[in-house]
Amino acid sequence: MAMLFPLILAQANKQFESVKNILVIYPESRPAYQSIYDTIIQGMQNNTQTTLTITSFNNTTSSSDIEQLITTTNASAVIALRQAGKLFAQQLNLDIPLITGAHVLCEAGKASVSLAADPFILFTRLKHLKPDVKTVYVVHNKQNTQWLIQDAVITANKLNLNLKVFVADDIKKTSSLVTKVIDQAQENTSAIWLPLDPVLPVKILLPELLRAAWNKNLVIFSNNPVDVRKGVLFAMYPDYEKMGTQLLDLALARISGLKPSRPEPSRHLNSAVNSRTAMHLGIRTDLNKSNFNLIFPE
Repeated sequence: MAMLFPLILAQANKQFESVKNILVIYPESRPAYQSIYDTIIQGMQNNTQTTLTITSFNNTTSSSDIEQLITTTNASAVIALRQAGKLFAQQLNLDIPLITGAHVLCEAGKASVSLAADPFILFTRLKHLKPDVKTVYVVHNKQNTQWLIQDAVITANKLNLNLKVFVADDIKKTSSLVTKVIDQAQENTSAIWLPLDPVLPVKILLPELLRAAWNKNLVIFSNNPVDVRKGVLFAMYPDYEKMGTQLLDLALARISGLKPSRPEPSRHLNSAVNSRTAMHLGIRTDLNKSNFNLIFPE
């Protein structure tokens, strides 16, 4: 028994040492956004390997306030939510990993979990719904989403899809490129992907795209269920609780040096489908709540 107690103590100390302190920061916001933050954080709290310190910030919060909190909590990493959280955290003087999440714009070489859906999951759902599709068109801006499109090119090759990428330097060029895409797209075998990219003003372009898609039997898919309500065939969008899990997993991997510092798309997704559009396209797949989280028209 004398040998047993030190062994148990050593194991307990090892377990204690493995628990990581992580600081989570997010901007003070209206209730709708607060609900999203709460759901993301709930996903983080399911992990027993971490102790979370959670704080919001506003215009009066200084970098030194957060840096002091990092010191007092002995934080091993910082997770910052939304674009405002990312911009604020990038001003901090950090010698620990910074992971950002729940925003659109990601930079190469920075650890983050984007709101953008994983292209592999998107394209797999596309092929399941419409196996005849051979070509996917996408318009994007390199500065905004080059990291995502690079992943999408690799994924398309694996799934025997031809991904045709059009690069827009600004919103003015986007409109002419979308017209070019509509002209090139082939009936029944082409799809148009609307990524989360500020260069693509979906609210403005969607009516034109939907008219063309209806007339030419084209698939349009996106990252936003609101687009599906308006007539887009399907969308994949983040499960926020599981995004919290993905963010925490990335933070722990960065602390351990197991992952490079780079953006990741959201890999835990909900889905929406428009049954009227599916019927028009001749899609016979069973569209029910076991396959999709949202079905429009409601």
